[in-house]
Amino acid sequence: MKFSLKNSYIFFILVIAFQANSQTTTNIPSTYLNDVKNNLVYDMSMSYKDYYGSGLLVMKKDALGQYHGVFLSKVGLKLMEFIIRKGEFEWLKLIEIMDKKASRKILERDFSMLMLSDLDYIKKTKSIKIKNEVEYYKVWSTRKLLLEIKNARIQKEENRGGLNLTKTKITFYYDKENTPKSVSLIHRNIDLKLELKLLEIQ
Repeated sequence: MKFSLKNSYIFFILVIAFQANSQTTTNIPSTYLNDVKNNLVYDMSMSYKDYYGSGLLVMKKDALGQYHGVFLSKVGLKLMEFIIRKGEFEWLKLIEIMDKKASRKILERDFSMLMLSDLDYIKKTKSIKIKNEVEYYKVWSTRKLLLEIKNARIQKEENRGGLNLTKTKITFYYDKENTPKSVSLIHRNIDLKLELKLLEIQ
């Protein structure tokens, strides 16, 4: 089949259009944990079906780029602990009610998105629209994401793709700093909710 001048022109227009919609990752903020040298401590409550737990969530990103999270009860008992290495999630401890394959998978996604660790591995981004100073982006990384960004801060985050029956929806709230002062995490179709309030930046 001959590649005519007309076909060449159409191909050129399509390439330009694709490049216009595919943005560089410089428009996407990195995780807020990059701005913290040691630990972030949040007061966290977690509800799932009949379970309710509250305590302290301690989060850190170390010099090797590894993410570490520990959920402690108010009396200091370790309820959950995990590490994310190069995008791979590893549980070190998990409460019994959540220690099931489906629940583990959802929580792994939740904490990865909560710590914004997926943004270390962005493959492609696409600007969707700008409305009321909020920029909407599709992001392809270790998972597909939809981000809402304002003032170089991620305001909302959702996972996308597939049937997505248990979609994770996260809202980040800020004061003057780039570290979220509070975070709300909910799901579609399941009664699993996390609420965080910042206590300390160490």
